[in-house]
Amino acid sequence: MTILSQISDPDVLSFLTHIIQTTNSEALFVSALEAISYFGSPGISLFVNTLITHPTSSLFDKFSNTLLKHKKEISHVILETLQQTDEARVLLPLFQLIKSLQLKEAEPFIIQKGLSSHDSSLKQLAILILGQLKAKKAIPALLQELVKADLNSLPVLLQTLGEIADPQILPALDPFKNHENENIRCLVIWALSQTAHVDVFPYLLECLQDPSLAVQQAGIKGMGCIESPEVIPLLLELI
Repeated sequence: MTILSQISDPDVLSFLTHIIQTTNSEALFVSALEAISYFGSPGISLFVNTLITHPTSSLFDKFSNTLLKHKKEISHVILETLQQTDEARVLLPLFQLIKSLQLKEAEPFIIQKGLSSHDSSLKQLAILILGQLKAKKAIPALLQELVKADLNSLPVLLQTLGEIADPQILPALDPFKNHENENIRCLVIWALSQTAHVDVFPYLLECLQDPSLAVQQAGIKGMGCIESPEVIPLLLELI
């Protein structure tokens, strides 16, 4: 397939497309898909559309280098497709591609179409991507999700808010500081400490009195994130 991919001929592209659509051989399918990515705009469009219709993690892994090699062209196709669809079955593999490429330009679409989706898998992936992109513009929408979060969605929201690490999240996490689930309390500590804001430090001290050893350890670890001279008097009080 390497030689074919170097021939800019529509007939060859049609031949490769036929292989992708009809072959039962995974090796032949992967080789043909790799080859079409070298055929400029038509090839890249077909490459992305094929990944969308065959959204398996193994396929994404196999083409990780190809995605990076043609990131600019692939990103253009992704952004165009995002504008044209609201279907979860299409958006889910598109979001997976965005996650692989860390495509910052897609952030508005992730907020608009991902967080508003009724598809729980799509919404969870959107939340993860916004953390990966450190999307500060998404904080208001994420905080709205936080208010109605359950035990399944809360961990990923806390993870994402911690990755964004903006002090504006501090008051919104107050209701979760005494959550009955110790794993949630540990995540709250982590998310707050990632902001490195000095106002978090008194709470971290309180965590040392938590009945859970895991929470106590999370509090101690979180203290290492607060690099401010203002915490020195608080530390001296412990001596």
